[in-house]
Amino acid sequence: MTDFAAVSGHGVRTTVDGQPVLLGNRKLMEAEEVALGELTRQAEGLAAQARTPMYVAVDGQAAGIVAVSDPIKADSREAIARLHAIGLKVAMLTGDNRATAQVVPKEVGIDEVSADMARQVDAAADRHRPGRQPRGSGVESINPCWGNCPIAAAGGRPSC
Repeated sequence: MTDFAAVSGHGVRTTVDGQPVLLGNRKLMEAEEVALGELTRQAEGLAAQARTPMYVAVDGQAAGIVAVSDPIKADSREAIARLHAIGLKVAMLTGDNRATAQVVPKEVGIDEVSADMARQVDAAADRHRPGRQPRGSGVESINPCWGNCPIAAAGGRPSC
């Protein structure tokens, strides 16, 4: 593998055995003019199951699809319910596509979702990392899929 490069918010580009290889989202494939054909329908089905589809292209041709997902933490629904009980509205900002992003809020009770925001989510995560916001600022950050990050429901702050 040579010439490996991350394409922020879209995927990666590399060369394997002399052939250009792409792994990434639909936006990357469109930018590289890769025709996805039947893979688009498969991706829609995966997204409806809260799996993020990533396309693979080799030498400019669609070659396959890979799907990834974050398991929802068992206590997320309860934590979000406690936030609702104290009058807070819960929003989710995600880099996932809209179809994938709509599944998690329904399962855990999130009020609003904004999808396709990879760059904005990275910037917001950095700005709103626990300890960066003054107490009482009204800005809290919770990810219902963080597997190793217990949520302190009373304060709504991840403890990681």
